[in-house]
Amino acid sequence: MWDISVDGMRLTDENGIIIMVNDAYCRTVELSKEELVGKPFSTVYHSSEQEKVLSMYKQDTLNNSIKTHFEREITLCS
Repeated sequence: MWDISVDGMRLTDENGIIIMVNDAYCRTVELSKEELVGKPFSTVYHSSEQEKVLSMYKQDTLNNSIKTHFEREITLCS
C-alpha cells in the first residue's frame, strides 16, 4: 500500500528526521528519496520557515500532541 499510494507520505523520527518516504511524496516535492531520507522534514519548506516548523514539530513531540493531518502551502523550485 505504501509504495502504490497516490498520497504522498513520509515517516519521521522524534527529531523530525525523515526515515522513509513513498514515491508519491517524492513526486510532490520534486526530490528523490536519496535527497530526503536522513534530512529534517522541514527541508521541503521555504528556508525562512524551516527552523520554525521543525521547532513546532519537536515541541509537539515532547507534548505528545502530534498533528496527524495538516495543510501547508509549498512552492516548488521548478
